[in-house]
Amino acid sequence: MQNLTYEAIAKKKQTTDLAEGTLANNIDKTSHFYHVMTRAWGHEAIFNIDIAQYRQRLLNRLCEKMGITVLFSVTMPNHTHEVFMTDRWEDIAELIRSTNSQVSRLIRKTRNWKSNRKVFERHTLYVPIKDIANLLYVGKYIYDNPQQLKAEGRTVPFSCFWVFENAHPGPGYNMKLYSSLFNLDTKDLLELYSTNSKKTVLEYANSLARTWPKTQTESVFINKQNS
Repeated sequence: MQNLTYEAIAKKKQTTDLAEGTLANNIDKTSHFYHVMTRAWGHEAIFNIDIAQYRQRLLNRLCEKMGITVLFSVTMPNHTHEVFMTDRWEDIAELIRSTNSQVSRLIRKTRNWKSNRKVFERHTLYVPIKDIANLLYVGKYIYDNPQQLKAEGRTVPFSCFWVFENAHPGPGYNMKLYSSLFNLDTKDLLELYSTNSKKTVLEYANSLARTWPKTQTESVFINKQNS
């Protein structure tokens, strides 16, 4: 993995136009892992705790039904971050389309929302993750996302790291997967993220990657059906 910040990696902007239901040609479909980001239209704060919990329950049930694994998930007031593991990128696209559609209906029903007013931005950002260092660092990036809100005493609508603290995963999670990938259980992973800087986590992630043979990386991360 190159020593880039995740922000730099994300600038590749793998996108799809979910509003039109079309798959964009620039999506890299050759990974089993994707960091997926959605934003509210106009960056409006659409998520409170109730709507975030509704979204999370819906997302988890759909993941279980579709055979998609959730690794990381955070809902901010105006955007969301998830990392999913799947055999088919198209399943993630359908998951996000269905989730956003049902969340949009709930918001239109419970708020004074004009019928022609959009809830989500048209473009969802998909970033493929193709090695263990990148995957571990993405978790830190997502963990840090709500920290400014917390520092300001504002509400974080949802964080999967609460699940890590309480060890009560919902549908769609596989708590044994973290140990298999990172050699850390969820409590140790949470400690790594909560007590270290991004730079330190990136150094640890790169050292972990050096223990992975190329064949192992390709076996775990590369979707050869779409290569």
